Amino acid sequence: MLAHEKGVMAKQTSMRKEACPAGFVNGHTHVAMTLLRGLRDDVTWTNGCTNTFFLRKRKTSRRILCVGDPAGSAEQIHGGITTFADMYYFEDAVAQETKAAGMRGVLARLGSISSS
Repeated sequence: MLAHEKGVMAKQTSMRKEACPAGFVNGHTHVAMTLLRGLRDDVTWTNGCTNTFFLRKRKTSRRILCVGDPAGSAEQIHGGITTFADMYYFEDAVAQETKAAGMRGVLARLGSISSS
């Protein structure tokens, strides 16, 4: 069946026998940190955060986020996540990557960091 709306022809499909689940929402993420996963699997979580992740975060650059964000977004989409809350640096870059991925994000800048 075809429907005519605003001059555009669109095919309508019956979904009576199909499931269409809502997307999941990730309520807390630092999307670009996907790149750091597995970096220090040999230490405890606390030690890894203090001695690895926090040190790496100080060296975070816009370029790193532009690589990490698409990777993190792809991983979330694969898991059925359509919306996420992100607290990290360079949120303007995160917003661009989020839009490019077709996702929705609630974004907040985390502290301050010098651009590198």
